[in-house]
Amino acid sequence: MLLPRGVNYLPARAFNAYQFWRHYDRDLITRDLTFATQINFNALRLPLSYESWLENPDRLAQNFTHLLAVAREKELAVLPVLFDCLGLDPAPATKADANPLTASALRSPHPGIVADANKWQYPVEFLDWFLTRYGADDRLLAVDLVNQPTTPGDLKFARHLLSRCRTKSPIVPLTLGTPRLTDAIYFLDLGLDAISFHLDHPPAESDARAAIDHAATTQTILEKPIWLAQWQAAGATHPAYAALAALLHACPLGHFASSLMLKPAPLLSDRTRAVLTGVFHEDGAVYSLDDARALSRNPALDLPERPAWPTWAATVPATYSRPSQ
Repeated sequence: MLLPRGVNYLPARAFNAYQFWRHYDRDLITRDLTFATQINFNALRLPLSYESWLENPDRLAQNFTHLLAVAREKELAVLPVLFDCLGLDPAPATKADANPLTASALRSPHPGIVADANKWQYPVEFLDWFLTRYGADDRLLAVDLVNQPTTPGDLKFARHLLSRCRTKSPIVPLTLGTPRLTDAIYFLDLGLDAISFHLDHPPAESDARAAIDHAATTQTILEKPIWLAQWQAAGATHPAYAALAALLHACPLGHFASSLMLKPAPLLSDRTRAVLTGVFHEDGAVYSLDDARALSRNPALDLPERPAWPTWAATVPATYSRPSQ
């Protein structure tokens, strides 16, 4: 299995997975995936959208197939995430909201479905549809079934999906992006092919180092790949990848930086702290050349640098970063 040195991807101005696929732009996707190759990423972790599938499954299939073709051309493996347990409830208003101050990532499916096992048949239809079409597609690194299952209800839902996959016998590996490495215990009996966990804004670099060392030891003991499905620097409200990138490149873990494109943090709890994440502005400049060089493992990398918020999202720091009176 490929050792991913990758990044999470949503287009810069897509605030949630529904917007990504509802307003899919082929030229924009080609441009952004070219950015990923400039810093030597070999994999993309990105969300699909159950809500977009409900609206138009053929459109979603056409768009995802296009993305896979571009990714293959750029030598990027794709890790699609099918469901998500973080964000606001999906509703017409939240799906469409593009205001940088209020737009958010979305839970998918609606928590009312996750909480009721009698309704799991509906997201399972999406899962079966996806596995029928892409379960043997060698352009996929793996399938990430659920992002951040946290509550007992989330975890039971995730277990049901993993069990369902085992009856469908997909060829591509299966994983789940859990909040903590220890959460993998809820799924090991069902045969996870890779263990994924998140390392978002650890309190200090020493905490990040301890988590990485523990994961590397666990990988050796279990003889199973372990990936950091999403990581960002300790304590930072702005992009700061360089220090942790050096640690990760020196260890045997796969990993995905938090965001390819420079954008406000996807969750409103982070947005109200004016958290900015990502590497590239839409014009190809990077927020931090030090970050880009560390991520690419190329100290001679030369790209234009602009350590500033995107102008289209400037209302976020202007609103939430004012000095206290």
